[in-house]
Amino acid sequence: MKKKVIKRPRTSSTEYIRRIRTILNGLAFDLTTHSPDVQFGVSMISKDEYEIKFQEPLENTYAATSYITVMHMESKRTDTTLVVLPKTDDKRLVGEDHIEFVTHVVKMDTKNRVETLRVILEDIQLNPDMSFPILTPHFALNIGFFPSVFPDRYVGLPFPVNETDISKIPQIYGVSKYKPSGITSSRVAKLLGYYPTPDGKPEVFNSHKITAMHFGTLNEPVALMMYLAHHPECVFKEIGFVSLENSVNPANGAQPDGVLVGKQQEPSLIEFKCSRNNSKMEASHMAQCIWEMACGYPHIDLVKYCEKQVKVGNNWTIVKECKEVRLFRFPELENKIIELCQLQAHKPNESLANTKPFVEIRAYLDKLAEQANIDATPIPIREDLIQQLIDYKKKILDVQAEDVLTVHPLMDRIEKRQMRIFAAYQDGESRDFLLKEVSQQIQDYAELIKK
Repeated sequence: MKKKVIKRPRTSSTEYIRRIRTILNGLAFDLTTHSPDVQFGVSMISKDEYEIKFQEPLENTYAATSYITVMHMESKRTDTTLVVLPKTDDKRLVGEDHIEFVTHVVKMDTKNRVETLRVILEDIQLNPDMSFPILTPHFALNIGFFPSVFPDRYVGLPFPVNETDISKIPQIYGVSKYKPSGITSSRVAKLLGYYPTPDGKPEVFNSHKITAMHFGTLNEPVALMMYLAHHPECVFKEIGFVSLENSVNPANGAQPDGVLVGKQQEPSLIEFKCSRNNSKMEASHMAQCIWEMACGYPHIDLVKYCEKQVKVGNNWTIVKECKEVRLFRFPELENKIIELCQLQAHKPNESLANTKPFVEIRAYLDKLAEQANIDATPIPIREDLIQQLIDYKKKILDVQAEDVLTVHPLMDRIEKRQMRIFAAYQDGESRDFLLKEVSQQIQDYAELIKK
């Protein structure tokens, strides 16, 4: 990790602004600030989650205009810009000293200064032919978006200040250091023999697999919107980790996507699956849902959302589809699945996938999936809600952009346009667009030389 400080001279027309850089894991974190002496360091809390710690707490007045940009060093892309203390109503106080914004969380000290900033960077690169990531902040939609679109029908979990109680940690943090070391629902299908790898070696994720996973994570909020719009009687609640009923090891359990509550039903589960290939329910989904119900829930609604490209005449278009099916608890089957998963987990170096009990359980789950696809019913696609989500994310970033410091109007244009040029070139934008941007950049550089 190295640091670089860029100091600009004081002039009568340019206010003194500092830019400090810290590099970690191929990412450059730049802090632009009026503060004359602040320094900072960056550490990785978990996969995709970073903590920025200010050497001396950042004064509130400076934090309101100071901002962090994150650049992927290899591709030179900058897709994340965060004002430390943005002026927005979409925020909430968590505990006594944490403020949770839609894009990040800050910790304040007793003098109302910023001690740390934490952000989760999501890779939204969905083109498998591109080797570089597109990193943007994770949006905490449970703060402003869902409560406004579905009033009193979305109950979210706040940022986990109390990191010891895993039952209150949101799913986005569940893949981090808080996750227990037992058997969780995400492992069940593999333990039962699905997704085999040659010689039992760890699975290698190619670019297509990785982008498929990104698509699934990014579109779960879309699937939830479709479901809630179709079921106005339901209330969705975020939950943390729950253990299997009557399990000797409390680390064996699941972190479901959420719990459904209604006026005339006991709490049940909901699980979202998103794909760019098809809207079919799969046997591996059955296994995961059965394991989650074994945590003490009578049934689960499995929702599959799909966006796939279809050729209509000479043109390709994206067709969206959403389906749901309700699965009910079957204690005899879940006990068998638990038994086999525990057996395989205790023999990690020995593959039991081709033994009779495992072959039989997979055959049964395959039939369950076939029946689920027969029983599944469609959920209408609400394009207006999807657009509302897109507009909300843009608004959140635009509000922060208003507070970004401007060193000089000309320098500001050059810097922002350079980000657009890198992104446009890598995203395959039209030749005309690139020519226009590059031409304007050359003109501004020429103007800079004149000055």
